[in-house]
Amino acid sequence: MHKSLNRACLSTGLLGVVMLWPVQGMAEFFIDLGGEFTNNDNLSRAELDLDTREDTFLAFTANGGYFYQPGDFTSFSLLGKFEANRFDTFDGLDSLTMGIGGRINHKFGVGDDVPSLDFSVNADRATFDNDVRDAWIYTASATLSRRLGERVLGGIGLSYETRDGDHDLIAVDDPVGPGPGPSPGPSPGPGPSPGPSPGPGPGPSPGPAPMPAPGDSFSTDSAQLFAFVDVDLTASSWLSLGYQYADGEVTSTATPTEYIVAASTAITNDRVFGSGMFAYRLDAKTHRYNLDWNFAVRETGTFLIGVERQNIEAVGNIDYDVTLFRAGLLFSF
Repeated sequence: MHKSLNRACLSTGLLGVVMLWPVQGMAEFFIDLGGEFTNNDNLSRAELDLDTREDTFLAFTANGGYFYQPGDFTSFSLLGKFEANRFDTFDGLDSLTMGIGGRINHKFGVGDDVPSLDFSVNADRATFDNDVRDAWIYTASATLSRRLGERVLGGIGLSYETRDGDHDLIAVDDPVGPGPGPSPGPSPGPGPSPGPSPGPGPGPSPGPAPMPAPGDSFSTDSAQLFAFVDVDLTASSWLSLGYQYADGEVTSTATPTEYIVAASTAITNDRVFGSGMFAYRLDAKTHRYNLDWNFAVRETGTFLIGVERQNIEAVGNIDYDVTLFRAGLLFSF
């Protein structure tokens, strides 16, 4: 039920942006095109080295929309999004994402050092070659930012994301957990008859508990608190530093162990990373740190080189780290 409520709230936010859309003022269309190459050293988000999978992928993004500014302090945007990801080794993670979004930005006065408030909502549909990961993704965020001097821009914000996986898939039939016990050994030799057969037993065995639908492991909710600082180095280059704290659910893929099964809230076979690997949904707290070095390219482009570090602390003392190195190019028109 909470998934439906989240979806309704975010859809209402998108509708609100449309209803508030002004009919007069300065307006323009915009297009952003970008490509990014990323290496991820723990794509499976696993705790043990034997379950860790590393890969590189290329992402292409195309965003376009309509910008409207009716006055000096407030602007509105509607946008559409397209993103394609192609992985080098684990091609089951190749994906296409399309979505729509809305944004409202308000500046609290005149001058470069006046704070501004930004609110955005988005609804995306992500499809993967490994379709157990297919999902609707809804996000909402609010960001307060201001210049802290001639060379420094800082900001803080809150965001929420809900990922609603497809639940109408056929459940996997791969067993999770210990198999049958040891053989009772050879049958006993001849001997006296054991006597009459006992009466009716308690009835048929109830069998194993039904497994969740595969989409459950990839249905997650998470709330984030974040902060960032952009520092101008020269007229055409700057550093971006960021931190994000997330409290919610994550999906980790690993070989089955008793403590992971006990800690998880959903389990499904994850064939992307090979047989015997399962995807687990876990409650966790995540710390993300990023550092990007940006360079202006001509008048409308940006080239970046960056690194991101993630520290995940899940229930059951399941902790793991992820490091990403990336390089990308973005042009705005």
